[in-house]
Amino acid sequence: MVFVDTSALAALADRRDHNHQAAADFARGLPRAAGRLVTTNYVLDETFTLLRHTIGLAHTVAFGEALMQSRLYTIVQVDPRVQRLAWEWFKRYTDEDFSFTDCTSFVVMKAMRIEEAFAFDHHFVQAGFACRPG
Repeated sequence: MVFVDTSALAALADRRDHNHQAAADFARGLPRAAGRLVTTNYVLDETFTLLRHTIGLAHTVAFGEALMQSRLYTIVQVDPRVQRLAWEWFKRYTDEDFSFTDCTSFVVMKAMRIEEAFAFDHHFVQAGFACRPG
């Protein structure tokens, strides 16, 4: 399984994003089996909010509908347990500037034993995960 971050989703959706081509190239090689790509409702919240400001509402809605209807993605709901563990992570790493959404992603990745993130966010590497496309 591969965890998919906001930075990758935004790059896929926005052709003007400086990581768009790298994201599109990498996405072509991702697993095509159902549920092999994992993200969270927090990542979707962050992504859709960002995209609404960069590519507009209509394109964001079209992208979101396609993503949420895709069988490739498993969308994990951040529950109170994940939220509590993420909060502990957020407080513990005072030398890093992890967002709270990053911390929820890390907790989900650890729980699901996912070692690789499709992301352009160096925080995943700082947290000990492989970050692709590199």
